Amino acid sequence: MMRIGTAKPETATADAHRLLCGMASRLLRYPDETWREQAALVREVLEREMPVSPQVLQLLGFVADVDSRSLEDWQELYVRTFDLNPDTPLNLTAVVFGEEKDRGRTPQRGYALVQLGEAYASAGYELSEAELPDYLPALLEFVAHEGCRHLERYLPPLLAAVKELAERTERAASPYAPVLRVAHDAMSALARPGRGTVR
Repeated sequence: MMRIGTAKPETATADAHRLLCGMASRLLRYPDETWREQAALVREVLEREMPVSPQVLQLLGFVADVDSRSLEDWQELYVRTFDLNPDTPLNLTAVVFGEEKDRGRTPQRGYALVQLGEAYASAGYELSEAELPDYLPALLEFVAHEGCRHLERYLPPLLAAVKELAERTERAASPYAPVLRVAHDAMSALARPGRGTVR
């Protein structure tokens, strides 16, 4: 892993935002038996690699909260927040187009999933069989590796969906809200001209 402080300033900034995307991806995945270990790794990487910033402090605050709940409580919270609540799904096309129960009314979601899948494939990036290309943790992991250069056509609705998720979880006082805010801010920074290319 590149140490952020060793790169040119503009490159270091892009590296930092990609790293934030990768760390947010780990924290937004389902809290299984390895999740606490992943959270501890996030803390270690942020403290070692990143200068202090509001985004780093937000992620560190979330990580500090991990041990305040049992794993079962985190699992219940995750399912209640992202799986059972139709307002805050981690599949971004569901935020943009709805769940598409009426396919005749919202066929755009299926088309968007195909297009996103092709963008991943164009970068030689393979998703796990269980993940759709609009699943936010998978998208963040992709951006952490590739930047936003393969996603330029899709960034406005994707960023709008992540922002909406952050705002909805903030209104609900969810502990996941700061992680979603960091994800949005880091992706937005990489989407600016000259920032989306992996250097």
